[in-house]
Amino acid sequence: SSGVPPQKHTEELILSCLKAITSLTHENRLAGESLCKERSWCDRYINIVASSSESSKSDCGGTSSVRTARSCIGIIFRVLEQMIRKNCGDGIKNAKDKSKPQKQHQLDQKVIYDVRIFCLSILTNAAETGKSARRELAKCTVRVCADGEEGTSSVEQRPAIQWLASWIVDQTCAFRSSLVALSSSRSNQINGEEEKKRDDEGDLAAGEEESLNTTGNGFLLLACLLKRWKDCSDEAPVREMILDEMPQVEGSSKRVQYIIAGLNAFLNFYHVSLDGALSDAIVTPVVKLIDELKQL
Repeated sequence: SSGVPPQKHTEELILSCLKAITSLTHENRLAGESLCKERSWCDRYINIVASSSESSKSDCGGTSSVRTARSCIGIIFRVLEQMIRKNCGDGIKNAKDKSKPQKQHQLDQKVIYDVRIFCLSILTNAAETGKSARRELAKCTVRVCADGEEGTSSVEQRPAIQWLASWIVDQTCAFRSSLVALSSSRSNQINGEEEKKRDDEGDLAAGEEESLNTTGNGFLLLACLLKRWKDCSDEAPVREMILDEMPQVEGSSKRVQYIIAGLNAFLNFYHVSLDGALSDAIVTPVVKLIDELKQL
């Protein structure tokens, strides 16, 4: 009767729900822990998301089931996976092969972007306040195409955290040289010559703000997953999976430097975009997180 398409109402409802969960889990350990609890009813919703996602299919053919945490965190991750695959095929291989035509999807690009940011924020909120989120994400796998012998392809399962870390790094392609320069310079400061070179190359050209914002939120999640917690047996393998996906920085043996550089770029973005208390509310916890990463 309002003349608004039903899909638009659905999109607004989804975004409203994700926004509410993001607010509820912000600096709220109990809410984060609640999302991580196993619940039998989660299976139904995980299956609904999987059945509508490209993760239930494969350009390589074949079938295989994926492991998913039976919790709200598992559902949030599957929604994020679906939004990533909307543009990237299997999320790793096709993200690097821009020659392949991308399928047209009904969801608006702005909605896809917003859902990605909300999902990353929810996962970060949960991972920041407790170790359970890392445990739940470590249970998940995704299906990806793997190159075989003589040009053949097959389907393999990959840990969700590793797949997500690789995708986040892929989002930095347009400004990777700037991040490498930032991470390899002392105190993570680019000197005037490097900054001029970055401007001349146009690494942070117009239209890259969304990529930088997505990358920054992704690095926030990875940084929280790298945090040290007492009596946590999954810390070492998760840390290895994440850092193995980070580009090697010249002059540094620590791949975590790339994440630190990404977070510094994210902070600079917010310094320019926001003023006053709102900027401080975002910057202060990120600076604290960067200090923790430097101790790894």
